[in-house]
Amino acid sequence: MKLNLHRLWVFEQVVECGGGFSAAARKLYMSQPSVSQHVHKLEVSLRTTSSTGPVRACG
Repeated sequence: MKLNLHRLWVFEQVVECGGGFSAAARKLYMSQPSVSQHVHKLEVSLRTTSSTGPVRACG
């Protein structure tokens, strides 16, 4: 397993935004599809899936 720290950091931002990919994307100045792709690739590398909680605003 090769862990990519940038993908892990992106995932951390999604978690901090309450599971909101769009909110995390705005915070990171990234597109929402790019954030989703980073999280998906992290899931694949860890052979797992993430569960996101309720979506809330992230500042």
